[in-house]
Amino acid sequence: MDTGPDPRQPTPHADQPTPASRPVAVACPFCRSPDVEPMALFGSHLMTEHYYCRACRTPFERVKDDQGA
Repeated sequence: MDTGPDPRQPTPHADQPTPASRPVAVACPFCRSPDVEPMALFGSHLMTEHYYCRACRTPFERVKDDQGA
């Protein structure tokens, strides 16, 4: 029987990031540089997003996951 949230556990506040709202660290799949910038929120499919690597100047697609997108 579910009685609701456990009162002993702290509830997340609006100013604290939840796991789904935390930014995901994206690295270039070609040179592994973290110096990337988002180009588009949606790629060729709704589950992908476009990024551009400033280090090797290569655009790439990344599949969104449940935690960061």
